[in-house]
Amino acid sequence: MNTEPLRALSAPDERVLEKWRKGRQFDKQDIFILIFAMFVILLVVLAGMEVFGAGPLQAAGRGHAMTRQDPEQRLAWLSQKLNLTEDQKAKIKPLLEEEHSQLLKLHQDTSLSPQDRRVKARDLRAKTFEKMRPILTNDQQATLQQMQEKMRERMKERRQGDRPGSGGNNE
Repeated sequence: MNTEPLRALSAPDERVLEKWRKGRQFDKQDIFILIFAMFVILLVVLAGMEVFGAGPLQAAGRGHAMTRQDPEQRLAWLSQKLNLTEDQKAKIKPLLEEEHSQLLKLHQDTSLSPQDRRVKARDLRAKTFEKMRPILTNDQQATLQQMQEKMRERMKERRQGDRPGSGGNNE
């Protein structure tokens, strides 16, 4: 392997480091090289975060669960919970993709208040579930209904736990 290009890139760095060790002044070229090297390192770190799915919302643990979970993940989850057939999966997937697209647009719409966005997201999810119902069997519809009721109960408990004076965790 030819290491000459690598050696050429590292040579100025070694010269700069040697100057620093000896306590000499840096010239403009040395400062430019250091700043450029830090910029390249920053770009590599940021690119690595995006490649491994740790974007700004996911890395900080913020954002709504429905916008973080892509349609494939939701379809797999629904498939496991409802025992969907391949035909049902093929019919439900476009519904979830459309919902996901609309939720992302809604999430990015800063003209709406957070409360209005939540209401619209809830309505959008309800419409998607209504579109899914005719695709499901009666047993699957009943299971989906139970899942939705449990989800509503958990959300209600969370909202009650977040209220001041309710004994919830109010950090």
